[in-house]
Amino acid sequence: MAIRDGSEVEARVDQLSDAGDVRVIVPPPSDPTPSALIGRRVALEPLRGQDGEGVASFTRSGGETNMVIEATGLRPDTVYEVWFNNSESDAVSIGAQRTDAEGRFRGAGPVPEDFENYLFIDISREPINDDMQHSGELVLRGEIGA
Repeated sequence: MAIRDGSEVEARVDQLSDAGDVRVIVPPPSDPTPSALIGRRVALEPLRGQDGEGVASFTRSGGETNMVIEATGLRPDTVYEVWFNNSESDAVSIGAQRTDAEGRFRGAGPVPEDFENYLFIDISREPINDDMQHSGELVLRGEIGA
């Protein structure tokens, strides 16, 4: 898991464009293994009365595995973070960004080398602060192995 300080994430969130690129925080793998998930789409569904829906898809380009996330129906102009997650103590962030004025979230980036060891892709609503831990406010979840 990459170690980040609060000022790095806050600076990244402040620099987000309306286009909504996911800001990748972990370095891309140097030589990832081809994945059975390439070309597959993972539905991201709302949790516990939350709104929104989305999809994550996996691609391979230039020797690296990437994930593309698209979600709609989220709170406008709000920061969300994407996680690979097994449990509260076993989650890794891959980036954060703000939704646009219509509550759309879209971005792409390389995934950690061990991403297939995670059960879920989560999107959480996150405050901008110095706490680098998961807020616990899960909004969308997709099961990687489903």
